[in-house]
Amino acid sequence: MQTNTRTSVSRAGLVVATAFTLLALAVGRSATGASVAVPAATQVAVRYHVVQPGDTLWDLASALDPSADPRPLVDALAAAHGGASLEVGERIALPATVP
Repeated sequence: MQTNTRTSVSRAGLVVATAFTLLALAVGRSATGASVAVPAATQVAVRYHVVQPGDTLWDLASALDPSADPRPLVDALAAAHGGASLEVGERIALPATVP
């Protein structure tokens, strides 16, 4: 996996952060049954990945957090990306760290 190690806060980062925040809140709420306030805006450092032949969101999610079930992260990446389809050469934003 080839990634650009430069991190920055951008619109794509905000989309990724929002998707991850909503995912974390949904998981937390379903586990506790309590309601949780959603923060107005969250900024997160992102790194960019240039899609290579054979890359999938599943592979990227597994590489970001190898010890976790990749399904929630795949869902968040797909939501932030606007779908699960990737094109070779496309540059996509990934969180620099996983919450």
